[in-house]
Amino acid sequence: MKKGKPEKGPSWQERNMEANKAARQAVDADMDERCGGDITRRLQSVPVATDEEVIAASKVLNDAMGAALRDIDPAARSFFKLFNRMDDDGSGKAAYVEFESLIRVDMHVTKQELPTRQVAHPNPSPNPNSSPNPNS
Repeated sequence: MKKGKPEKGPSWQERNMEANKAARQAVDADMDERCGGDITRRLQSVPVATDEEVIAASKVLNDAMGAALRDIDPAARSFFKLFNRMDDDGSGKAAYVEFESLIRVDMHVTKQELPTRQVAHPNPSPNPNSSPNPNS
C-alpha cells in the first residue's frame, strides 16, 4: 500500500483472520471425525427403533450385563462400574464408539441379537402408554 492510497481487497488482518478461521475449521472437522463428534450427522440416516425394539434391546442388555461384570463381586456390581469400564478415555462421557464396544466386546452381544440400528438410534420418545421397564 502506498501512503495515502487505500488497499485494494481485504487488508492483511482480514486475510490473516480468514486463514486462521479456515485452519480452525479444518482442525475442528478432523477432531470431530477422530472423536466421533460427527456421530449425529452420521446417524441421521439410521431409522428410529420402535417401542418393541427398545424393550427387546433393554432385555438383551440387562441379560448381557451379568456376563460383562462376571469378574466383579456380585454384591459390588453397579451401572457405575459398567460405565467406568466403558469410559476408555476417562472423560466421564460415553462416546458412541465406547458404548458400542462395551456392547459388542465386553457384553458379547452380537449384531444378530441387537442390530446396530437399535443401538445407534433408539426411540427418543417412547409411547407414554407403554412401560419402559421390560420386567413390568
